[in-house]
Amino acid sequence: MGVEKLKGSEVWRFGERCAYCGYIIGASEDAYVIAERPLHASCVEKLLAMPEGEFAKRAEGLPQPVREVLAKLRRGTTQPTQPQTPKPEETPPEAELPETVILTREARAALWSRARLIVSAALKAAEVRYVGEMRIDGMSPTHYSKFLFAIRDEIGKLLKEPKNVEFRVHTHVKGYADTDIFVGGEYFGTWRPPDPYIGAFWNWVHRIYNLLKYLGERGLLKEEVIKAQK
Repeated sequence: MGVEKLKGSEVWRFGERCAYCGYIIGASEDAYVIAERPLHASCVEKLLAMPEGEFAKRAEGLPQPVREVLAKLRRGTTQPTQPQTPKPEETPPEAELPETVILTREARAALWSRARLIVSAALKAAEVRYVGEMRIDGMSPTHYSKFLFAIRDEIGKLLKEPKNVEFRVHTHVKGYADTDIFVGGEYFGTWRPPDPYIGAFWNWVHRIYNLLKYLGERGLLKEEVIKAQK
């Protein structure tokens, strides 16, 4: 059974919803195809970071072939394949990217917990209990702006250099639209207001976790942020 890491739009031929959490996989999100079933990359990483007993319980709802591949990944007996891109003959020094930091299972689990705390803090700042209270018809601009900018501020607290992450917010006549995220001046991805908002809590956790993981792998987070939380 193969494991392939792709962008969200590339896994849609296998299905648009994650086999683990059931939420739609965004076009620009990282995703895996495991035993011909699509999963969010963040869901896979969360499963790999779980203690053995919790993994066995959480993975019960997955198809048996998917569980078997995940078990092999946890044991390190198989590795996901990455999309192959041709290497240039010569790379100018200014085009070199920073060395990627390999995050431990504990660090990834800590970032997942941190993402949940950020969403909860943003909901409190927006003075709503559930994401679903910010309706898509106009996107309740007052609540949504507080929610979005609270996320930005909370992430900023975790960075070595807060200016490394930029939120470019777009609006339309009904309220807020897409938010483009830039890291070090380079485009990271776009956060689109979920439609419907109901059940969108975990979508936001996934989004923030993906961003935190990206920042952690590039050494942009404070060291204490990626330490395991007990």
